[in-house]
Formats: sequence, C-alpha cells, structure tokens
Amino acid sequence: RQRRSFCWTNRGWALRAGFRGRGGHGMGFHGTSREGKPHPALVTGPIGPHNPANSRYLERLMELRKVLHVEQEAVFLATAYPNAVSDELLLDLYRLADVLFFPSKEEGFGIPLLEAGLERIPVFCADIESLREVGGRDVEYFPPDGDPRSLAQRLATELAADKKHSLRKRVLRHYTWPRIYD
Repeated sequence: RQRRSFCWTNRGWALRAGFRGRGGHGMGFHGTSREGKPHPALVTGPIGPHNPANSRYLERLMELRKVLHVEQEAVFLATAYPNAVSDELLLDLYRLADVLFFPSKEEGFGIPLLEAGLERIPVFCADIESLREVGGRDVEYFPPDGDPRSLAQRLATELAADKKHSLRKRVLRHYTWPRIYD
C-alpha cells in the first residue's frame, strides 16, 4: 500500500508520501519553527514502480530540498525502504504526530484521513472533493495551490490555540523519563 501524507510531530514535520506526481508534497518543506528554523520532514512512502514520472517527482522534491536549504531536515525514507515502511512503523509515526498534513492534489479516497481519525490526530488537507467526502466538517482544508508560508503560519496558529496540543507539547518537553526520575 502506498502512503501519501504529512504529519507534524513533536519535533516538526513528518511527510509520508507515495511519489506519484500528484503534487503538493513540497509545501511542507516551507514550515518554520518560532525560532525561524525549518521543521524536519520525514518522507516515508515508496516511490511507486509503475510510473517513471514517480522517480522524476522524487528528484524534483530532492531538488526543492536543496533550494530551500533543508537537506538535513527533509529525509526520504524511500531511499532506505524502497518498498514502503512497515505498518508498525507507520502506526508509530501516527502516534508521534500532532497533526496530519495531507497536500495531495488528486486522491481516490483519502485513507490517511481515516487513519489520522482513528489516532485522534487533527487533519489539515487539500480542499479537493474526495477529501471533503471523507473529512466532512471534521478537518481543516486549504487551497491545494495556496501559499506554503501562509499555510505553515495558519497551521502553527491553529496548533498553538489547541489546548490538547499545548499540553502534549509541554509534557513531551518537560516530563521525560530522566527528568521524572531525577
């Protein structure tokens, strides 16, 4: 199963994307922290062997990574796991995620929205018909061709206003096992 989406983790962005040239995945590379540093992007999906354009799409994303100077922050797991990450690893990534960021411009159904819902993760996704059918009024939508920086700011503002998110971040930051036991 090919995976296509973004997760904002306690350390930044995690992108899981099937490279099928559907666009939008580079949007997450524009997110910045309050300190002005780029958030990490973890690209976890397989390249997809059935279309030669998929490899070219990965190459374009890797070039965008260079242009934006986020080579260290944007990591493509497809280079280490060419067939896909395991379901176990994917579940772990969802458990670490604070939000699912799903910028796909074309989508058949939107299974990642269902997966995020089961893990109680807020969803920010492209405003396309198939994702509206699945997400309804329970997700935040953005224009698929919108400004990436404005979107990153909107996402950060929404998360900062969410008390559950703020508590989670504070717990992760201040209540580590070494701090509790010291």
